[in-house]
Amino acid sequence: MSYFFFFIATILAGTINALAGGGGLITFPLLMLVVAPVTADATSALALFFAYPGILGCAALNAYPHTDVNKTFRSESGHLQS
Repeated sequence: MSYFFFFIATILAGTINALAGGGGLITFPLLMLVVAPVTADATSALALFFAYPGILGCAALNAYPHTDVNKTFRSESGHLQS
């Protein structure tokens, strides 16, 4: 039963992280329930590490809207192409 609770909590944390950030506020206390605080901190930091390249890529697209890179991803109206 506890695995199911942790699974639901990680899905919720991932959703919150994708929408507004701050999913670590859910996962870090849960990790501290099952492992040492130092291990929980390292695990939480490592889990978020892989999101950083995507964050930087989105920031670059929005910071420099008139570069050639953005012409690849944006249509004439300025919206992202699918």
